[in-house]
Amino acid sequence: MAECGLGRTVVAVVSTWVAGVVIDSPNHLGWSSHRFDTKIHKCLWDRSTSRHYVILFIVVGMLLPFIVTFICYWRIFVHIQLAKRRLLRIHIQVIKRPNKQVKSQNPLYPQFQSINHATCQFKETNRRRGHRS
Repeated sequence: MAECGLGRTVVAVVSTWVAGVVIDSPNHLGWSSHRFDTKIHKCLWDRSTSRHYVILFIVVGMLLPFIVTFICYWRIFVHIQLAKRRLLRIHIQVIKRPNKQVKSQNPLYPQFQSINHATCQFKETNRRRGHRS
């Protein structure tokens, strides 16, 4: 897994600013325009000037970031599901044949043991208090 260091942080911040400038630069180059809105007293992008720029902005400025974010979250979800399956496989192996060979072969066994121990303590505490688990 990649580390989040200073270099990656700087790249992320700079690329965000560059993307914003690139998306808004056609406005300043004459493809569309900005106008002052007297109701809210702000300078806004005039969406009625160019339909092509509106389409570009929706695709590049909204749809593309949504797709990238969705893919990243999907990959996180898949990674968590795979880790869960590995832990369940270890748990089943330990239940079927609790010997030293299973413990020593799998690097996730210590994490499983700590989670299993905490779960057992939680259930025992709830049982003593009269809660159902």
